[in-house]
Amino acid sequence: MSQHYKVIGVSGDGSALEEVRTNEGIETYVVEMTRSITPLKDFKATIKLYRFLKKEKPSSVLHLAALSRPMVQHEKNISNSINLNIIGTANLVNICSELKIKLIYFSTGYVYPGKKGNYKEHDALLPWNNYAWSKLGGECAVQMYKNSLILRVNMTEKPFIHKKAFANVKLNFLFHEELVKILIKIIDRKGIINVGGPTKTVYNFAKKKIKRVGVIANINIEEIKEITENVELDYLQFHGDETPNFLKNVKKILKIKTIKALKISNKNCIKEISNFRKVSDYILIDTKIVKKNNLNFKKRSKELNWNLFKKIKDKSPLILSGALNINNLKQAIKKTNFRFVDVSSSLETMPGKKSIKKIDKFLELATKL
Repeated sequence: MSQHYKVIGVSGDGSALEEVRTNEGIETYVVEMTRSITPLKDFKATIKLYRFLKKEKPSSVLHLAALSRPMVQHEKNISNSINLNIIGTANLVNICSELKIKLIYFSTGYVYPGKKGNYKEHDALLPWNNYAWSKLGGECAVQMYKNSLILRVNMTEKPFIHKKAFANVKLNFLFHEELVKILIKIIDRKGIINVGGPTKTVYNFAKKKIKRVGVIANINIEEIKEITENVELDYLQFHGDETPNFLKNVKKILKIKTIKALKISNKNCIKEISNFRKVSDYILIDTKIVKKNNLNFKKRSKELNWNLFKKIKDKSPLILSGALNINNLKQAIKKTNFRFVDVSSSLETMPGKKSIKKIDKFLELATKL
């Protein structure tokens, strides 16, 4: 008989919760929590969470909230690590104990030395950074409550989003979707369980990651700098009126790779490509978007005239876009001989909603060309 669970997402970040509610279709509840916890705010948040859990009477609380990346913050300011990862966890243990709710605590494989990987639950612990120590501190509180399960796991988003990865640390990383399948099978157990995938260095696990691209249009360098400081990006893709000199300054100041999108409609536009070759790592060739009947409604023009690119000798930095789909991709590559393509709206079931089936079919075709 299959198991079904009603899931409610609880967090202090209202905007992130809204995204989860929209994407996953679950209920959400905001408990105002800050990373620099003050006694009063801590007390208010604890009371609010206690009342919420008492009302909902969940069978289990899955505790994933933690201060994690970037790791360097745990060395610079240990008080935040202690407040959130240790004291915050202890508060939740108290609530679950009082209400007799099972607590599932997500710890980390970093509590082990990281020399061999595939660690057993009884192996010696040796946290090797302050983040790991803070998670072990949380474990100490959880272990005092017998109706609990501690999962020592290293998990991350897919694709791997971090800019750096440890080359000398062996662990058993998993992607989130892999962990979910395992969690369903062990959710009723108690004690401590190590969960992981094949043993690899963190670097080897991460090196095949998909690149993260930030799409930007007509904003200044200071704003772009703020974005790159808060979001780990591999490329910036510019779709506005940015000049070659502007992109040159972006690369000089921010030390990041760039993609410049150009809207091509005739032979005269081809000259623009040469203007950006020296200042942009890649150039995305797109069709023009035109307004219809002076309304806000925008409509993409017809697919590119692929014959325009026959005389271009060096096509290595060029990315073909513009009304590409499963039906015309083969012909487009044959005529242009481009190495890279960009596709979006043709893989959607509705605006902003991608179809996994369409993506898989497109990738299957693209890899054969």
